[in-house]
Amino acid sequence: MKTIKTIIIEDDINLASALKANLRINGLEANINNGTGEIEGVINYLRIKKPELIILDLILPNIDGFVLLKQIKIEEDLKNTIVAVFSDFSEDDVKKRCYNLGADYFFIKQDFQASVFVEKLLKILKNKKIF
Repeated sequence: MKTIKTIIIEDDINLASALKANLRINGLEANINNGTGEIEGVINYLRIKKPELIILDLILPNIDGFVLLKQIKIEEDLKNTIVAVFSDFSEDDVKKRCYNLGADYFFIKQDFQASVFVEKLLKILKNKKIF
């Protein structure tokens, strides 16, 4: 089974740690970026790490998640990376905006359970024959 390099961009450390632990239990290599720096710093971090999957929160301390998503999808080194937006927003216009910016998947944090989220993500990756 292939290891998928994953970056979790999330400022809630408890949530990010739960995701990381569940991803690792299921064979995915996972790192956390808390999204507290400037957008260029996060993009440089992603260029260095070369993830195959990014789990992206839209509400970050210093960065607009929509802008970060757009930047990821126009970066030559990152544009083919799978991006799963993971957000408190549940409105259809937010989902549509994310998909228009290049998000591959959109998940709502409401009633979050790390194991259930990771299970859904793994099913998607297996169906796409990525994992």
